Amino acid sequence: MNCPMCKEPMNRAKMMGEKVDVCKPHGVWLDKKEASRVGKKQERQENALKQLTTILKKKGITIGRVPLEFVGGTLKLAGNTITNFSKILTK
Repeated sequence: MNCPMCKEPMNRAKMMGEKVDVCKPHGVWLDKKEASRVGKKQERQENALKQLTTILKKKGITIGRVPLEFVGGTLKLAGNTITNFSKILTK
C-alpha cells in the first residue's frame, strides 16, 4: 500500500498486535477495522493499568514516577516484565 500523502510504498509493522501500514515521514496509517481493534486494545490496557494502580494504592504501594506500561501485551514496570501479579496483589 502507498502512503496517502507522499504516494511512496509503506512498510507493514505491528502495533498492539495488529499489522498496520507505516510511512517513515508521515507515520502510521490505519483502516477502519485496524483503528477499531487498536483502539479497543488500548482501552482495555488503560483500564487494566488503572485497576492495578488502584489496587496498589489501596495496599499502600506507590509507584511514583516509575514507568508502568503495556508493551506488546506484556505489563512492564520500570522496563521489567511483571509475570506474577499474585505477589503484588497479596502483599
